[in-house]
Amino acid sequence: MKPRSQSGAITLDHRGMDIRISGASKQYENSGRTLQVLSGVDLHIQAGEFVSIVGRSGCGKSTLLKAIAGLESIDDGSILVGETPATAGREDVGIMLQMPALMPWRTVLANVLLPYVIQRGNKSEGLARADEALELVGLSAFRDAYPWQLSGGMQQRVSLARLLVRRPTVQLMDEPFGALDEFTRERLNLEYSNVVQDQEGTTVVFVTHSIAEAVLMSDRVVVMGAKPGRILGEVLVEIPRPRSPKIINTPEFIAASASIRGMLDSAGGE
Repeated sequence: MKPRSQSGAITLDHRGMDIRISGASKQYENSGRTLQVLSGVDLHIQAGEFVSIVGRSGCGKSTLLKAIAGLESIDDGSILVGETPATAGREDVGIMLQMPALMPWRTVLANVLLPYVIQRGNKSEGLARADEALELVGLSAFRDAYPWQLSGGMQQRVSLARLLVRRPTVQLMDEPFGALDEFTRERLNLEYSNVVQDQEGTTVVFVTHSIAEAVLMSDRVVVMGAKPGRILGEVLVEIPRPRSPKIINTPEFIAASASIRGMLDSAGGE
């Protein structure tokens, strides 16, 4: 059981975990041809850091994220999450994909509770944590609704609540808001980054095609190039938190965005 405060609310132990990627390489064989997806990727993400990975389609950023989650193997190099190699099924590592992947026959609450059902967690603790997660994403009033009754943005909030319900120390996000309209996407960007800010020690790796999204949310943006997938460079985002849409017009935001764009342009249309 997680410790509780005097009020009965669940408190969390967020000691944080580093992610250390050393010489990570990955290739696929396709019709007798070798495709080098990742080549010698070195990256250290510190505990509690929010890092976005930006790059054009096919640069290997999603493959790298899945390797951190233990869902993809690498051919060379190593990936450590905390002190141990990346492996699938860890309770301290959560991943959220672009599509909500909700079960249509389960209510919002039942979808959020799914990790507890799968891992056979304590039912009363699970209910308390699910209600807390739904409150964080602003969906408490929809706990008994079904996915088909919700908008696309609300479905993504349910998916986010499902990720947050166990409060994994490492949260891996693969284009989670990419299919949403610009205004819904921006709102969820800020809501999620504010939730993470309140979870001291949580490490986030966020994959996106959007330079603006990366700068809006991140402490640091890693830029990847393709053919082969490799790191071109990185940009620190030294903008105070909490953030709001107003920062988009600030010199700091514009300068960070321009630096990222410059790296991508220098790599050409790979």
